Amino acid sequence: MLQFNLAANISIRNPNKKIGIYYDRIEARAFYEDQRFGYDALTPFYQGHKNTSVLNVVFKGQQAVTLQGEELTQFNQERTSGLYSIALELSLRIRFKLGKVKTARFKPKVECDDLKIPLNGSPVAGISNNKCEIQF
Repeated sequence: MLQFNLAANISIRNPNKKIGIYYDRIEARAFYEDQRFGYDALTPFYQGHKNTSVLNVVFKGQQAVTLQGEELTQFNQERTSGLYSIALELSLRIRFKLGKVKTARFKPKVECDDLKIPLNGSPVAGISNNKCEIQF
């Protein structure tokens, strides 16, 4: 049984000078060895142009996670090192705004793979600079 209490701050940058973004739906999921262990639905918001917004995501609870073979070996190595490799995924429903015009909705997915997370909040250098991929 996996017990977890994970808080993540995710920065989203809108570098555009004229286009704003409506985030109508934001769902965050956390995975360990391709098995989902956490879910958080975030509050919709509007992001203005040339703006950085920070999403505060919290995963807390317990979940059965079955590990076998290489996954179990990997888990034991991570337990020894104190750093666990997880993945975060954001499923979004967004609209763009240019002046008074709003676009139709898009459903991009943001994937952040191989994030190294320390056990029990131990500070570890380098975990705050992860880049994620966006798929439209």
